[in-house]
Amino acid sequence: MRPTFFKLICALFLTLFASQGRSQTYSKDIKPILKARCVVCHSVSTLANVGLSGGLALDSFEALKRGTASAKLNSVFVASKSGESSLFKRLSAGGSKLMPKGGPALPKTEIALIKAWIDSGAQPGDLKTETSGAAPVLIIPMPAPSDSQDINFPVRCEIPADLKDKSTPKDAALSLSLKVGPLPSVTSLAFSPDGKILAVGGYRSVFFWEVASGKPLLGIA
Repeated sequence: MRPTFFKLICALFLTLFASQGRSQTYSKDIKPILKARCVVCHSVSTLANVGLSGGLALDSFEALKRGTASAKLNSVFVASKSGESSLFKRLSAGGSKLMPKGGPALPKTEIALIKAWIDSGAQPGDLKTETSGAAPVLIIPMPAPSDSQDINFPVRCEIPADLKDKSTPKDAALSLSLKVGPLPSVTSLAFSPDGKILAVGGYRSVFFWEVASGKPLLGIA
C-alpha cells in the first residue's frame, strides 16, 4: 500500500470518527459541501434565473428552510426524516433527478453526512456569519438550459416585395426560427479517423452522427 494512499485512508477514518462523536450541524458540516457543489446554481443571486436555480437558494440555512415558492418544496429538509427530505433524495437519486445537475454525484461519504445531519435533527449550528443579503458568487454559473434558445433554419423562399425596404440587404434571405429543446449539453467532440463520423459527448451519453448526411447513426447512454 502506498504511503499517500494510506494517509488518505487514515484521514477518511478520522473524519468519520470525528463526525460520529458529535452531532452534525449545518454551519460546520453541511454548508461547506453545498458551497463547493451547489451554490454555483442555487444561490440568492441566481434566484431570478429560474432556468438555472429552479427558484431555490442553498447558500444559507434560512434559504434551505424557505425552499421554493412551489407548494411541493417549501423546505428542502424535514428534520429527523431524511427519507422525506428533498435535499437527500435528489442527491442520492439516479437518472435525470440526480443533483448536482450534470454530475458528477457527491461522494457517498458527503451524502451520508447530509443524511446523518437531517436524521439528527438538522441543527443549524453557529449562524453568526450568515447574512440575509445576496452574497457574490465567485464561480461562473452554468449557462441557462438550451431550451431557451432559438434554432434558425434557412429556407429557400424569396422575400416578398412588400416586406423589403431600402435598408434590406440585397443578399438577405429568410430563415425559420424555432424553439428546439430541451437540448443536452455538449461536453466533447471527436471525429473518426476518416472524418465521416462525429462523436458528440453529453451528459452520460454519446451520439454518433454521419457528417455527410447530418443524420444520427447511434446513441449510447
